[in-house]
Amino acid sequence: MYVSLGHLKRAPLVYTVAMVEYAPVPKMEDYIDDIMESLRSDYPDIGEYFTQSWEVNFKETGTIETREKKDKNWKLNNVDRSWGVSINENCVILQTTNYTHFDEFSKKLTKILEIICRIARIEYTKKIGIRYIDNIIANEQLPLNTQVKDNFLSPDISNEFSPAHSKMEHAYESTEGVLYLRCFSLKNHPSVPQDLMPLVQQLVDCSTLMQPIVENFLLLDTDHIYIPTSLIKLNIDNVITKLDLLHQGASMAFRQVVTEEALTFWEDK
Repeated sequence: MYVSLGHLKRAPLVYTVAMVEYAPVPKMEDYIDDIMESLRSDYPDIGEYFTQSWEVNFKETGTIETREKKDKNWKLNNVDRSWGVSINENCVILQTTNYTHFDEFSKKLTKILEIICRIARIEYTKKIGIRYIDNIIANEQLPLNTQVKDNFLSPDISNEFSPAHSKMEHAYESTEGVLYLRCFSLKNHPSVPQDLMPLVQQLVDCSTLMQPIVENFLLLDTDHIYIPTSLIKLNIDNVITKLDLLHQGASMAFRQVVTEEALTFWEDK
């Protein structure tokens, strides 16, 4: 049974991102000005950026044609750039470096969805996901192997070998979708995985998240995704309910990696 951990004052959580994918809106550019104007009071730092993707076409001759394309995205950040919204014709993303409780996060996302779905006349949703990035670092009270369970760290071989880096990924089928649990043992690396860097840079450009952490640390990436087999009729309350269940599953996975001693330390003042 899920029980919230509450707000851990020393929590290692550094970044949270959620995505709601919807049926494509080919004319999103026609709606985006009204959307940004409606969100501007909360997210006044407005701009646009491009991401790259590959388009694959299967020809009648049996050949496959691929081409690189640039996808246009619109971004809106709050004043201190700790919360950001990214929108394109396929999805909306909410990201933050200031996550405290799911309730606060879900209220912000609900307001954003209400505006986008009304203005862009979105009627169907697709994939929904939430992802948490934790940086677990040794401190004077607790070394890394006291905060993280042994099977998620590089095993000791002998005194002649010092762990340099490692990557471990587990995928689980859950009642809500698919949960990915990734553990990276790193040093001299930014706080977030490589695939998130382009998105993070739109929120906290050149901030501490992009600065390499010199010492050894564990980058814990917990990613829980709901992928339906067909389009789902839009109901924002249902979207948030599903996201909450995904959040709960991610939280339970996090607890399987860290120790009780670490949880006690993180909740202290």
